[in-house]
Amino acid sequence: MANTPDRKKLLKELMEYDFTLQELILFLDTHPNDCAALDMYHDIQAKCEQAKARYEQYFGALCPSKVKDTDQWTWTRGPWPWEN
Repeated sequence: MANTPDRKKLLKELMEYDFTLQELILFLDTHPNDCAALDMYHDIQAKCEQAKARYEQYFGALCPSKVKDTDQWTWTRGPWPWEN
């Protein structure tokens, strides 16, 4: 595909979003009334979901619960998300 995104770059982006979300969760655990942090959490969460959907559109499921094929189990087909 001509517009296929770079797999490694997209995985790096996902890892950055996941890291940021975990940090925000820890912050919100101790600052539950910080509306700016909560807004940031929701913004990053939405961006993360969009990036995951984009990854899965081009490269397949990131985890077994995201496998959508109905005629056969495709989770074990390579490459794994962390390969290549």
